[in-house]
Parts: sequence; structure tokens; C-alpha cells
Amino acid sequence: MHSESGSYHGFFWFYFLNEHVLRFLNLRYPRDYNTVPRLYFWLFHLLWLFPWSFYLPAAFRGTYRKPDRASRTRLMALCWCGVVLGFFTFSTTQEYYSMPCYPALALLVGGLSPAGMGG
Repeated sequence: MHSESGSYHGFFWFYFLNEHVLRFLNLRYPRDYNTVPRLYFWLFHLLWLFPWSFYLPAAFRGTYRKPDRASRTRLMALCWCGVVLGFFTFSTTQEYYSMPCYPALALLVGGLSPAGMGG
């Protein structure tokens, strides 16, 4: 499975395979996109979430096992972040594709109680 100059495989090949699958695997043609190293991928997210990124450690230490609605919401937001960030960590690490994790991160940080922030 590859893509090269001069070969035309139709719309399905171009849009679904070349633009999605092969881009994820870093085999897309033409190679007209930039990627970042994985460390920068994670650092950019901390930078873009600034200043709320300081609260992420407290947000991830929250309780997730209680049977109440708040704990289930925190667990859903944590899974949401994990799936999106995990998926794009192993792709060609184009960091702007993983921005759908920000609403979930906002839910985690916004759901902190004053006790969870050390206050």
C-alpha cells in the first residue's frame, strides 16, 4: 500500500486511503505536510492549554471509581483525552489534529474542587 506520482486510483483511494490512512502512516503522496517530534507534540499541548496546564496533575489525580455522575463524567473525559492523544501520538504527530481533546481537558480542570487544587 503506497502512493506515488502519476498513479491515479480514484476518489476512494485518494480521499480515504491516501489522505487518511497513508497520512497516518506517513506514506502519503505528495508529502506536503509537516510533522513534529513526539516530545514537541506533548509540549505544544501543554503550551496551548497554558495557564490551565498547571492544573492538569490535580485533574488527573481525581476520583474516578465512585458511582456518582461527577466521577463517571471525569472518567469519560479522561478516556476521551486518552484516546485522542494516544491515537495521534502514534500517527505522523500533526498536533492540530488532536485539538478535539481540549473540551475534555477543560471538563477535567473545570471539575476540580478547591480541595483538589491544594487550597
